[in-house]
Amino acid sequence: MTDDLTRRDIPSAGASLLVPSSWVDLSDGVDDVVAAWAAPVEPNAFRSNVVVTEDRVAAETPWTSLADQTWTALESLLTDARLLEEQAPEGDGGLVRWIHHRVGEVGVVLHQVALRRGDRVLTTGVTVPVLGLPDVEETVRAVAAGLRLEAGVES
Repeated sequence: MTDDLTRRDIPSAGASLLVPSSWVDLSDGVDDVVAAWAAPVEPNAFRSNVVVTEDRVAAETPWTSLADQTWTALESLLTDARLLEEQAPEGDGGLVRWIHHRVGEVGVVLHQVALRRGDRVLTTGVTVPVLGLPDVEETVRAVAAGLRLEAGVES
């Protein structure tokens, strides 16, 4: 995951994202996501990945309500989910979260950054094995924060 990062376009969302250059585009094979990439297949129990999702909400919905709604949804989807850290948006910044959960027997960390423009909320989630996080933390932060919404483009 410590590859050079490459900006990849997400035409359906009018956005782009920084992704490790060796990662494989899985966008067509994953339901309910705007885009998805994963590390090359490795002989370990979990494949690091990044997923971008898009939600529509009323433009006046406060971030606190969105944060509560999305956390409730994540808790029901993830195994043994624990919210490690959550930072509320400042200015044009987005909601930032660190979440620990399990995939099978592997402990993983999900780093999320959600951005909002009008009634659109795009969320980038980067998931890596817990034991690998110290080696790739800066890359995880760069990928999660690398989502760019193109001005004037609506999906």
